[in-house]
Amino acid sequence: MRISTNTFIEGSVGRLTDLQSKISKVQQQISTGKRLITPSDDPIAAAQVVEINQSIAVNEQFAKNRLQLANNLNQTDVSLSNITDVLQNINETIVSASNGLNSAEDKLVMATTLQGQFDQLLSLANSSDSAGNYTFAGNNSSSQPFVKNAGTGFWEYVGSKENTVVNVDYNSTLSSTIVGSNLFANAKAPTLSNNQGQDQGLDNIFNQLSIAIEALKNPTTTTNFEASISNLASYFDLALNQVNAVRSDVGNRLKMIDQLDSLGSSRGLQLTQSLSNLQDLDYTKAISDFTRQQTVLQAAQQTFAQASKLSLFDYLK
Repeated sequence: MRISTNTFIEGSVGRLTDLQSKISKVQQQISTGKRLITPSDDPIAAAQVVEINQSIAVNEQFAKNRLQLANNLNQTDVSLSNITDVLQNINETIVSASNGLNSAEDKLVMATTLQGQFDQLLSLANSSDSAGNYTFAGNNSSSQPFVKNAGTGFWEYVGSKENTVVNVDYNSTLSSTIVGSNLFANAKAPTLSNNQGQDQGLDNIFNQLSIAIEALKNPTTTTNFEASISNLASYFDLALNQVNAVRSDVGNRLKMIDQLDSLGSSRGLQLTQSLSNLQDLDYTKAISDFTRQQTVLQAAQQTFAQASKLSLFDYLK
């Protein structure tokens, strides 16, 4: 059989090129630590890597959402705690004002005290975060929730009655805001004097505080002084219950975030491990392959060098 010199040379060169390419690829794998350099290395594994990376990105976004939400809710809980303290101080003033032995001067001092507590409570109700978002305005966080109606003179809740919802995990959402009317407004006292009720916009503690303050300033001219203080006491009880209920809800949200953080962390570890199994390099095997391929390449180069010196007659049998 005759062997063409050109065919031999072309075949040998192709073989050497293939070996050098394999060595180069192993070198690249070792330098990057990745088994998959191009999708063609393992198309199925490469597709799985894309899917897993997408899942990791989504899982990380959920974690960021939960962190931001937890920060907001913790800040909200601090505000609610301060509101509770102010309400307790208001209650002490109410109890003192209910004493029938108070003089007009005593009542005037209490009016001043109650006004200060009113201002504190209103400030907390209209508090905002560092970005200027109002804490108790529902999903309308850009607008101050409690304002005084210039026409009626009543304090009103003008925030939203819907909450902003945040995606915190697959198929799981949590409210990131608080509807202020669930704190102070719509707290209907059992009885109101002089038909003062919801139809006149008095169904929140701010209006009842305003009425009580005026009653303390002018106890002799204010109609039904005792009733005004009694109504405020009723609204205090309702407001305190509402604040406690909202604070409990905030606590439940924070607990849910902790649970989802744990779940998300476990999921993240599983995804990372799956990704590693697909694309990370087995260094021991790679170095072994590199050494073996280098040996094969050197042998092939020597064989080609020796064979290329032979004349055409040396290929004839």
